[in-house]
Amino acid sequence: WHKTDDITLQADIWVFDPVNLTEAWYTRQSWTELANDDYFLRIRYWDCRENQNNDIIVRDDGTSQFPDFDFVADDAAVSDDASVKAAAGAN
Repeated sequence: WHKTDDITLQADIWVFDPVNLTEAWYTRQSWTELANDDYFLRIRYWDCRENQNNDIIVRDDGTSQFPDFDFVADDAAVSDDASVKAAAGAN
C-alpha cells in the first residue's frame, strides 16, 4: 500500500500459489478519498446480522462509530481469545 498523491491510495498485489495457479496473479487496486463534509458517506466495517456488530452510534458532529470499536496498540493484550494471545506470543 502506498499513497500516490494526497487523495489516492494504491495497492499492488501479487498472489503466488503454485498449487492452484499456473502463474502468479497480479492486480493493482486504487482508491480515491472523497470529500465528506456532510458525513453522509459511511463505511461498513463488517456485516454480522446475527449479532450486535451492526449497531451504530451517531455522534453529535454527524460522524458514526460502532459500540466498543476502538484501535488499541496491543490487540492481544486486551483480547479474550486465547488463540490471539498465543499468536502474539509466537511473533
